[in-house]
Amino acid sequence: MGIKLVLLCLAFFCSEAAFAEGMHRQFSVAQTAETDAINGQIDWPGGELALWRGPIVVFVSASGAYDRNGWLVRALETVWAERMPLRELSTALVAQGVAVVRFDSPGVLSPNLKCQQTVLKSGFSKATLERRCVNVPVYANLTVERYQRSIENVLLHIEDMVPAVRGKLVLFGFSGGLMHAAAIADRERVHISGLISIGSPAQRFEALTRWQAVERMLEILPEFDINADSIITNPEIRKRYKEGIGGVMTLETWLSPYGRWDAANMHEFKARLENNYAILMQQTDTGSAAGKLSWKRQANGVMAPDINDAFWNMHFHSQITPVAVIQRLAIPSLFLWGGLDTQVGTSHEAELIRQVCAAGVPVQHLQFVLFEGRHHLLSRRVDFDWMEKAFMPVVADEVQTFLKQIGTPDLLPRPKNTSAAESYACRAKISIKDEVAER
Repeated sequence: MGIKLVLLCLAFFCSEAAFAEGMHRQFSVAQTAETDAINGQIDWPGGELALWRGPIVVFVSASGAYDRNGWLVRALETVWAERMPLRELSTALVAQGVAVVRFDSPGVLSPNLKCQQTVLKSGFSKATLERRCVNVPVYANLTVERYQRSIENVLLHIEDMVPAVRGKLVLFGFSGGLMHAAAIADRERVHISGLISIGSPAQRFEALTRWQAVERMLEILPEFDINADSIITNPEIRKRYKEGIGGVMTLETWLSPYGRWDAANMHEFKARLENNYAILMQQTDTGSAAGKLSWKRQANGVMAPDINDAFWNMHFHSQITPVAVIQRLAIPSLFLWGGLDTQVGTSHEAELIRQVCAAGVPVQHLQFVLFEGRHHLLSRRVDFDWMEKAFMPVVADEVQTFLKQIGTPDLLPRPKNTSAAESYACRAKISIKDEVAER
């Protein structure tokens, strides 16, 4: 059908140990009938963990076989293959006095087995995948519901480890990770005191996916117009496509049956996009079963696990709208976006936040920061990259400022049954930054 959407992912107990970033303690949460076992760690600035009263943020990834460091096998085909982005960000947050919980996705084997180091040193193989990286049967059978419930168990475990923060945890979602964080908050099994996200939509996934498939493609089309005459010919499309423009769809989808796109037939191009999206919707399943696990062939020919049907279908049929959950539960929230993000329409998302605030919502702090010169995960280079390590203290500073504003440490209780007319009306902080000096 011609459309290729790009959507955007220490099993051992040990005592506290000092390291350059502060202290850390590893933990393990057992499997239940409704959840998978999860291994992870908590990093904090220092002192006795059980007496910690400062803020704790919990990292939540979207989908994919990520370990607690933010690495996955498919990272080999990215520009951050040799990095550990979540560990780097945790280090920056700990330096700001914030404790961080990070964990391996269900089915992902402990970093103690040195998957990343082995792959980078000796190359990727099926044997390495199975022995050091991923328990494929567990990962393949993971569902959205099971993933979210497993995270809830992690949160309850952390509250048992650090009693003073019970009911005061803040979830930090990356890209689609906010959808999981919002769903967990919405169920109210665990009281969530704040939501933070990078590269995440405030609207429902289906609305974002449609924007990616239709509106975003309409925005890209003029980039083929070499002559800047508002007439986009097929030769121009072929030339610019070879240069890397429009690679999110096949060449055939861009080409016009009339040899060119102009004001007279542009509506037909939009109709083509709408039809392709409708077909894509029909091909997805509204069910919650894990379905089929997809694999991606790496450069050396070895197949690496990607995502299963359940997580793919979530992009089309998830009923969670983060901003609606934020409004209903009056959860203080911070969105961090890059102005060059092509996966999330940040201008549309920012306008949504403005409209919500203008309408009046019972949220003390609903904020976004837009870094105009950065991409999806705040990289200066491309969407499919993490922010540079040197930029992470800038992000950590924004997070720390937000946490102070919402009352951490010693978080203020969230108001109950508060109307928009009362004192907790939305006070938006809207920051648009051309660039912040990297430290």
